[in-house]
Amino acid sequence: MGPVEEVFSYCGTMAHDIEVEDLLVGSLKFKSGALGLIEANTTVYPGLFARLDIYGKNGTAVIVDDEIEFFATKDGIKIKKAKERMRESGTASPKISYDLHKRQLEDIVDSILSNRKPRITGVDGRNTLAVVTALYESCKTGKSVKVNIRENS
Repeated sequence: MGPVEEVFSYCGTMAHDIEVEDLLVGSLKFKSGALGLIEANTTVYPGLFARLDIYGKNGTAVIVDDEIEFFATKDGIKIKKAKERMRESGTASPKISYDLHKRQLEDIVDSILSNRKPRITGVDGRNTLAVVTALYESCKTGKSVKVNIRENS
């Protein structure tokens, strides 16, 4: 899909008595022409899993809590992993997993010790933040926002 070029989003405070939004829905336009949707939300009860769905003309992938749940291609490759998921996290739970942060920090330490680039670079982090910032700006202005993506060197 490549880098995000432009976003449009809505956000609001829907379920909590707080000074910031607790729900954001947005659309993403990628430089490749692909389109995407994003939802960020702490309004769901009791708090569910993280999910990434990718649908394309040649296949589909569904990733739940960093594990492939479903994968299929036109070529006939198919993986379906049915597993019941219920976790204690979400709106007010102290049990939100920190595993992905831990793995990222371990990779940073290993990259320093091994004299290699980390799997996720500072530019990757900056570009992710640029998308998030653009989503917030779109919420505030009610307009689509171009995303300033930098290339990894």
